[in-house]
Amino acid sequence: MLSNDAYWQNVPAGTILTFTDQTTAQGGLDTWINKRCLRSTAGYDWSNIFVFDPYYVDQVNSLIGGGLGISSSNAQVRIRKADGTVVAGPIGEGIRPVSGVSNNQILEYVGDPSPGSSPLDTTVNSANVTVPAYGNGNGSTFGEPNKRLGGTVAQDFSAYVTANSAPS
Repeated sequence: MLSNDAYWQNVPAGTILTFTDQTTAQGGLDTWINKRCLRSTAGYDWSNIFVFDPYYVDQVNSLIGGGLGISSSNAQVRIRKADGTVVAGPIGEGIRPVSGVSNNQILEYVGDPSPGSSPLDTTVNSANVTVPAYGNGNGSTFGEPNKRLGGTVAQDFSAYVTANSAPS
């Protein structure tokens, strides 16, 4: 469960969020808000959250315990408001794809993100066949747009590009 920190109320659309259960010293990554800020040019920002960071994750009410506990067994994510209303999701295995993400693969979204993105989205693969936009992958881009077509084409976040104007 995320905390009530003001950051969560102002996460810009198009932000890539990653969650780690190890610190940088342990081989993971510490919390780093706006580690990459490319919204004005590429349409995305990136923030990483260390799940045991009490500023961004509610340690009392979370079910994290010994770590993220994510596996290839129907892992799903939902984003909810404080009152429990689902804002996004569920997204993950068991939704799309229905199954098929093994222990040495990642679940990834390879469509081009937009405000209308959905777990039911489709995309066209290298064989020119329409397939689900969520699927299994063999390599993570961790904090960057996912790649498809053999790693030659990155997701297009241009739907989220915002002009950065000087103060008046």
